[in-house]
Amino acid sequence: MHTIHRAFAWVLFAFCGAIAGVAHAAGTFDSVTGNVEMTGPSGSMVAATQGATIQPGTTITTADGAQAVIKFDDGSAVVLDMNTRFKVVDYQYDAAKPAAGRSVFDFLKGAARFVTGLIARTEHANFSLRTPVATMGVRGTDFDVASGSLYISVKNGAVTATNSAGTVAFGAGQDGYIANAGTLARALPAVQLPDGVGGAFARLNAVQLPAGTLPPQAAGEGGAGGAPEPTGEAGGISGTTAAAIGLGVIGAAALTGMHSSSTTNH
Repeated sequence: MHTIHRAFAWVLFAFCGAIAGVAHAAGTFDSVTGNVEMTGPSGSMVAATQGATIQPGTTITTADGAQAVIKFDDGSAVVLDMNTRFKVVDYQYDAAKPAAGRSVFDFLKGAARFVTGLIARTEHANFSLRTPVATMGVRGTDFDVASGSLYISVKNGAVTATNSAGTVAFGAGQDGYIANAGTLARALPAVQLPDGVGGAFARLNAVQLPAGTLPPQAAGEGGAGGAPEPTGEAGGISGTTAAAIGLGVIGAAALTGMHSSSTTNH
């Protein structure tokens, strides 16, 4: 009976929000494997299923052995590994005005892959991935993250990591590590990735992306603005200025109040 009540509350919230014009579907589950749950802005929880829509403000949690693939209207995709917690904070997209879109996510724990779409590729500043230790900005990108505290692996494009210690950029083929919110990100050889993190990245990149996902894009292709201008670069860090750069980074202030990340469970 409680399950029925929760499901009804979820449907009622989505319906009322749509009527009022304040809630629009942010994404859709392209595939769901195992136990995956959605917690809506009202706190109601339902099981995720293939084809189910995701409203802004929804937190998604994958259980042990579970996995979820989410597609978005702008051609972006997110793959969630098992034991992962992820929140769609805000997502707004108009195909006629992609540069006016907005995509804000919270990565709370676990492991995930992000492939950006037209929102990030036409206006980099309108995409932001917030984590407990840094805020990620992008330039044309396909990248993975894993908690404990935060590991980064860039497949295509470029990613910046900004926290109170400064900003560091990572290019295609580079891996990085951030110990905590007060420590500057640093380059990390792939052979130094923990086995659990490496295994999670391998699983994420073995997943078939949804139809319509935009192909990989190099950092200098398309979009607004020029080359990244970080305060430091992976492999050659210089400077610890905390100022964020124009690559979709909200800045260290956005991290205030977030909890420390948890180690990926396997």
